[in-house]
Amino acid sequence: MSENRNVKYPRRAPVAPLVPPVYVLGHASRSGRVLPHLSRLSHTLVINPDWPLDGITMHPTYAGRCPLNHYRVFRGWQTMADKFLVANANPVGLFFEDDAVPNCPDWTHRINSLACWMTGRYDLMYLCGRMFNPKRFDCIATVLQTPVYSLKVDADGSADDFGGRNHVFGCCAALMSHDGACQMATARWTGVPGDVYFPDHSRFCFVSATDSMFIHDHSQGSLIDPSVPAAYL
Repeated sequence: MSENRNVKYPRRAPVAPLVPPVYVLGHASRSGRVLPHLSRLSHTLVINPDWPLDGITMHPTYAGRCPLNHYRVFRGWQTMADKFLVANANPVGLFFEDDAVPNCPDWTHRINSLACWMTGRYDLMYLCGRMFNPKRFDCIATVLQTPVYSLKVDADGSADDFGGRNHVFGCCAALMSHDGACQMATARWTGVPGDVYFPDHSRFCFVSATDSMFIHDHSQGSLIDPSVPAAYL
């Protein structure tokens, strides 16, 4: 690709946030399942365009997957990261795909505690991690009875069952630091799905789907399912 991703963003001091700013990735052709749950929270809805796909392919490891949806989701997350960096001085933001749905009444309190805990420690935290290799991760903390996992210190760096050191599905909801957003916003498409690429290029941790305060609501279809029309992302 010929696009220039060498954008410089100012660094922010790692000060614990009071309330993380909220960004939601959506599309004009679908209603966001998470939006009714954000009616009392200030949030920014980022409408993802149908990015052109000229010359876009998947990495050989993922050759069987549909590049159309993976690329557009990748670019959508980059757009959210960019808007966070430009518009917000807060060092940590809360990011949703539009099909994340809270499943407990105290989710905002838990999010705030996780955001404060991760500040200065990690740059990206998935909040609904699934389909990961449990042998490669340790529970490193419990925040408000919410276990947090990270790659084992002695992990050898070889590919796990899904093709990446940190690979964890489930980026429908995530906390991300300013540094993590810089890394995401300036990343180049290499044909590797964002679920794999972004964690492998940041200080990464996650909350398992079994302990999550969110579910991934596929009632409007999965964003990376090849059967979903292009307009869905």
